[in-house]
Amino acid sequence: MAPKRRERWYSLEGQRQIHQAALQSNTGPRRLISLIVLLILVLMMIQQVSDSRKVAKVALAVGLIPPPTANPAQPADSTQSTQDPTQVPSVAESDAQIIESLGLVSSDAKIQRWSEILAILMKDLSGQDKATLAGKIFDIADQPKKSAEPLPLPDDSESILANQIASWQKTLLRWIDLSDSQNPEHRWIEELQVALESWPNPQSPESIQRSLRLALDRSVLGDLTDNTPWKTTERLSLARLLVRATQLAGQFQDAIYIEAVPSIAIPQLLSQTDTLRGRCYRIRGTIGLIEPTSSIELANARKLNYSVLWLRPDDLSDQPINIYVPQGVLADRELIVGDTLEVAGLIAKRRAYASKRGGEIAPVLIATCLSIDPPPNAPKSSLQKDSNRLAQSLALAKELSNRREQPAWTPPVDRQAPLDLIQQSLAKHLQDLTSNDPRSLDRNELANSTPSLATLANLVKFQNEVETVVSGGNSAMLQVAPADPPKVSSYTPLLGTWLGVVVGVQAIQLNPETLPGLDWRTVYFLELKPQSLGNPQSEPKSNIRVLAQEIPALWRAASQVHQPVRIEGLGLMPLSDLKSVGKSHLSDPPSMILASKIAWQFLANSAQTLPPVNDLVPELSPGQQRLLRHGWDLSQTDKLERMHGQSLTSKDAKPFYTLLALQKTGLSLNQPHEAFVEKDSSGLTVMDWIRRTEANKQSKGDDGTLKRSVGERVTARVQVRRIQRVEVQNAAHQNWLNGNHYYQLDGVADIGQNRIDVRYGKDLEPISYEKEFPITLVAATLPTWILADPTTQSSKSEDSQETSDLDASSTIAWSTKIRVDVQGFAYRIWRFQTPQVSAVTQDKGYQQAPMLVVDRWQLSRGPTASDQPTRKTDVSVGSVLTTILGLSAIGWFAYRMISQPRKPTIKRK
Repeated sequence: MAPKRRERWYSLEGQRQIHQAALQSNTGPRRLISLIVLLILVLMMIQQVSDSRKVAKVALAVGLIPPPTANPAQPADSTQSTQDPTQVPSVAESDAQIIESLGLVSSDAKIQRWSEILAILMKDLSGQDKATLAGKIFDIADQPKKSAEPLPLPDDSESILANQIASWQKTLLRWIDLSDSQNPEHRWIEELQVALESWPNPQSPESIQRSLRLALDRSVLGDLTDNTPWKTTERLSLARLLVRATQLAGQFQDAIYIEAVPSIAIPQLLSQTDTLRGRCYRIRGTIGLIEPTSSIELANARKLNYSVLWLRPDDLSDQPINIYVPQGVLADRELIVGDTLEVAGLIAKRRAYASKRGGEIAPVLIATCLSIDPPPNAPKSSLQKDSNRLAQSLALAKELSNRREQPAWTPPVDRQAPLDLIQQSLAKHLQDLTSNDPRSLDRNELANSTPSLATLANLVKFQNEVETVVSGGNSAMLQVAPADPPKVSSYTPLLGTWLGVVVGVQAIQLNPETLPGLDWRTVYFLELKPQSLGNPQSEPKSNIRVLAQEIPALWRAASQVHQPVRIEGLGLMPLSDLKSVGKSHLSDPPSMILASKIAWQFLANSAQTLPPVNDLVPELSPGQQRLLRHGWDLSQTDKLERMHGQSLTSKDAKPFYTLLALQKTGLSLNQPHEAFVEKDSSGLTVMDWIRRTEANKQSKGDDGTLKRSVGERVTARVQVRRIQRVEVQNAAHQNWLNGNHYYQLDGVADIGQNRIDVRYGKDLEPISYEKEFPITLVAATLPTWILADPTTQSSKSEDSQETSDLDASSTIAWSTKIRVDVQGFAYRIWRFQTPQVSAVTQDKGYQQAPMLVVDRWQLSRGPTASDQPTRKTDVSVGSVLTTILGLSAIGWFAYRMISQPRKPTIKRK
């Protein structure tokens, strides 16, 4: 057999074999090098993506986000107008009746003020008087019951109106005497008193007619009660709402678009029904049920027909809405179940009704306009909007938004009635109190004497009346009744306010037999170094004894006290010093003060004469120092610490609104991000705040040694999910807030690598929160970049004729998803109902969340050192190293397997 021919190395076949062997020998190292390079590139990409500033530059370059348009010179909390004022017609060109019907406000400042004054006068109207006024002003007379008295005759009605007007004029004359003659509103009260003399004659001016109509609308709406079925006492209110809605429906057909009405969210519709009652708002949903037509029968055979719709809103609340549609309010076609409907309606009440699940609550709106969504294939010509009507709608929306900023009117302070009440309650003890010299008695004897203790108890009981009497720097002298046998009085009692510094505190144990009905066990004597407001440069002759029922807990636990105070109460003035008593504070201090209230605060006009904040004893936290420096009463923190986990009540009104008002008075300004982080580096985190609050809850009592959370500075990273504007209607609350609204932002706060289990009972599983926990942010004003409502920006193309909310600034609430870094003052943990917690706890549990009063805002700019613990970084580096080593090992084994020599083949000859 001939031997096989061997291929030479220089032949083509030999060269191919050589290249193939070299390629196989280099495949393993090449693959390993490629894997290592790819891994390095991935790590570099992850590092670049984690830098939000570089991501923002890239997104801005490719057009994913709009370029910044904010003006650096503009304050961060200002609101930019999106509409040129020159392009919006003035209010005088629009119909003022539409504004009054939509928002129960007037574009005329005098008519608006008259209506507010008349509304206060109508608070005490009886049912018959209110029905008589409704018949005269609204031409609505309810049908009398069979067992009730017949309606008053015309002569009787005129007599009732005359008596009512005479009573109002008497009150107006009293307010004219109490008001400042230099104030423009003093002239308006005088003009209203004169205008009422000509009413109800046909010749009376139109301004008084419109003012009475607005005032009576508010008074009639006050008869509606929430969370109840319809009552017979609410027939007049429902009839008036149906008539108003029918009259307003004609304006929607001719003058304005439905988009001019501000929209409202379901949570605000449920929570703010009482404050928004009678105003027109817009909501959107799907018809789920149409009930048969109903009617309400009035006097003179008059009947008001209406139909009832059940609407499912376009959100996740699953809250049905009751829509009452008057007979005169029509849609484009007949409504059917399943139609998507946009409704503008007057808010009436929260109505209770029975369902398969039991008793439930649904808000009621009286429809004024119904807009059915057009079909998708509708021609564009049918969606075109008239330019004049659109301009009119913009003017109305702008005016409604401006009207909401006007504060409510409060009557002049009448100090005589509370002064008479205080005089009557203290009359029996003033003679004995002023005949004894308090400087000659021991503190124990003085505290356990019946006149001192009884007087102090009555002052604490009527501390609101005392505050009214001494408000505005006023003082009032009480009359001492003669005794039998007569006693010589060395002092005169004076109600007033005194400023100074507390330099000593002593607790006095009371004898239970002194006043058996009093449940007090301890009172406190304070040593007050006074400050005279009449002459701040004069040095006080001696300190003043102050007897108080309660003092801040922090003072009780301190060995020394050196704190500023403002004391309201009854001062015993020596007769030799009472040469003149005016409305200003006396230059000479009293010998003793029985305190009705102790306010732990600085005042603006006393900051120069009182000690610096850093010299105060006991030492305060940075947050408490800032609050004290700006005049907030720190004595309110004790009450708030005892209210953790409770709903917001009237007890929260003054501390809550005064704390919010500090933001408006320039407590702090927005600063760059670096200053933002470093300014409150010693503040609490959200998790520290929650831990401190829970520790205080578990303690048996507050002896002043517990670490407080109210008023502390807190830094948080929050993902905001909903923003709502909360209207404040109470005049006293508006005075504390220095405005008529504030903003509430609901979201979740970052709590790091922590977990919180909230238990609602032994039989219920706890609800767990990991890394995030619900939080509520509140602020009097918001920066422009937060206040912008994303729901008002239409996602349609420029060719689309669909119009979004024309009244963007009036939107009550909107959903958002923005992550912000905030700093502010801790208020307290509060509770509220949510559908999630109610479903888990069978409507027995409440969601709890910390409430933070925010004064600093920053858009989140990537992770910070406080977001991730150090151990988390170590674990990440370890994971990366482990991954690299694992890939290297795999590559090495792959290389070894590939580079192994093949078994030699046996060549046969």
